[in-house]
Amino acid sequence: MYGKLYNGNMSIAPSTIEFEDGSCICNPTEENLLDLGYKPINESAKPTLEANQYYIESYSENENEIIVSYEVKTTENLGGMP
Repeated sequence: MYGKLYNGNMSIAPSTIEFEDGSCICNPTEENLLDLGYKPINESAKPTLEANQYYIESYSENENEIIVSYEVKTTENLGGMP
């Protein structure tokens, strides 16, 4: 999977890329996506949660990839609501 980060939010690469001139690429190749600035997404395993837990997804990137990580939180301090 490929994506871009915009202001800290993930945007997944579309299956069809449309250009301003009206042309488009259906089912873009890895090379197409890389040329357009998309990066491979490296997602760590989602954590196993207990009943009073939830996770927050966060994104970072380096020059080669976007990294998805998860931080486990508890609902104890929120009155049972995440």
